Amino acid sequence: MDPALWESLDPQRSRLRALVTTLNDALSDLAAAEKAAGRASSLGSVQSAWADLERSLALGPEPELRVCPSCSRSILSVATRCRYCFVKSAADPNGRAQQQP
Repeated sequence: MDPALWESLDPQRSRLRALVTTLNDALSDLAAAEKAAGRASSLGSVQSAWADLERSLALGPEPELRVCPSCSRSILSVATRCRYCFVKSAADPNGRAQQQP
């Protein structure tokens, strides 16, 4: 496997998550503007189709990272071993980034 693929989180999925958020916000703003103008919203079918697409993508939240106490590289918060230097470290049971002392 190409080591460059392991250098960061999946950038394509991260970009897709950002696009989904942007489109959700734009659709919400349009619906709010139509409601404020007293017009019946014609966005219902578009919002429904978008929600179906979002569920189909099943992107989930962006994984949380923390710093490896040994090599100082970014690793997943839930990792028990660094993927770079292989040193064991305590994973955060809540999946949140741990504070380094």
